[in-house]
Amino acid sequence: MVPLQEETYIEYTGHRIPLVIIRERRRTVRVAFSRKTVTLRLPWTLAASENNKHIENSKKWVIDQLKRKPGLIHHFYTRIYRHGETIRVAGRQYVLYMLEHEGKTSKAQLKGQLIELKLAPGKEEEKNEIIKYLVSRLIANDCHEMVEARVRELNRMTYNRPIQTVRLKLNQSNWGSCSSKGNINLSARLLFAPREVMDYVIIHELAHLVEHNHGPRFWALVAKAMPGYQSCEQWLKDNSHLCEF
Repeated sequence: MVPLQEETYIEYTGHRIPLVIIRERRRTVRVAFSRKTVTLRLPWTLAASENNKHIENSKKWVIDQLKRKPGLIHHFYTRIYRHGETIRVAGRQYVLYMLEHEGKTSKAQLKGQLIELKLAPGKEEEKNEIIKYLVSRLIANDCHEMVEARVRELNRMTYNRPIQTVRLKLNQSNWGSCSSKGNINLSARLLFAPREVMDYVIIHELAHLVEHNHGPRFWALVAKAMPGYQSCEQWLKDNSHLCEF
C-alpha cells in the first residue's frame, strides 16, 4: 500500500507552521521537526479517532517545543535576499549587488567585498534558493584558506594526525564529518558561529582521526583538547537558526 500524505498547519504566534501527516506501514507514531515543516508519521491501521487524537497531541507537542526553544520558529521563515544587503561572517562582510539579466542561468562573482549576482528570470522562491547556493559557495571559497589554516593549526596543537583535504561547503545535514582517509568536511554555516564553536566542531572531527566512533575514548579526547566543549554543543543546538545563508 502506498503511504498516504496530507498537509495541514499549526498556528503559533501569528505563524502558520506546515504539518505533514504521513500514514504508512509502521507500528509507532513519530513526530519530528524538519527543515521547513513538522512531520507526523502514523500507522495506517489506526482508526480515524486515534488519528485525530495523535494529530492534536502532536500539535500540542510542537507548540510546547516552540515555547521551550523560541529559536525553532526561525526554521519556518523564508529567507529573502535583497539588493544592498550586507552579510557578516567570520569577521568579514559582503555586500550583495543584484541585477537581472536575460541569460538562462544565474551567475555570481566576488569583487572585493561585493558579491555581484546576475539573476536569470524565474520565480522568486527559486531565485532565493539559487542566490543561497551562489552566495554560500562564493563566501566558502573566500574563507576556505582561513578555515583550513585553523584546522591544521588545531591539529598540530592536539592530535597531530595526517590530514588530506579540508573542504568547506554548504551542508544542512551536519556541521562536519571526517573520512577514514583523513578528509575533513565542514559546513559553511559554521562561518556564522562564534570562533570557539567552530573550533569545537573542528576538534570534534579531528578526534575522529584517532577514534572513528562516539564512544567514551572519543569524548575523552575531545574533552582533553577542549575542556567545557559542552557549552559549544549547546550553542549549536540553541542557535542553529542563526547559522543560515
